Amino acid sequence: WLSTGTNKKFSSTLSNVGDIGVIDEEWNQVNKDKQDGYTYDVLTSAKYKSVGDIHTPLTQTGKNLLMRDIMKMHEFFVDAVAENRKLDRNVVAKLADGSSMLGTEALKAGLIDELGDLSSVKQYLKDKIGEEVKTCEY
Repeated sequence: WLSTGTNKKFSSTLSNVGDIGVIDEEWNQVNKDKQDGYTYDVLTSAKYKSVGDIHTPLTQTGKNLLMRDIMKMHEFFVDAVAENRKLDRNVVAKLADGSSMLGTEALKAGLIDELGDLSSVKQYLKDKIGEEVKTCEY
């Protein structure tokens, strides 16, 4: 998502690009609590406040609430990619199935601007700013 806002996006030929989608992993340790002999009394001030609490089983209603928000986030993600990459929203929506594609396909789809590696990026930046570029890795 973040990378869609850049002015120029490079990708190597074999990199994974795309992966447009939202994931939420809800940790549930109800069975472990039971196995360990723990019970929890979860008290809340609101009907849905404990949705996602690790000590409370996730009900279908809770899953529906979480999916509602996941799908809203997904739509925001699609909108951001379409706007930032200047692509038709319907095209991006079709790409937004959570899968990734190789750099060559991402170039064809408009998700990147150029195929290249770190030296390509350094050369691009050197040409832009007129001096050598230093990088650091974390």
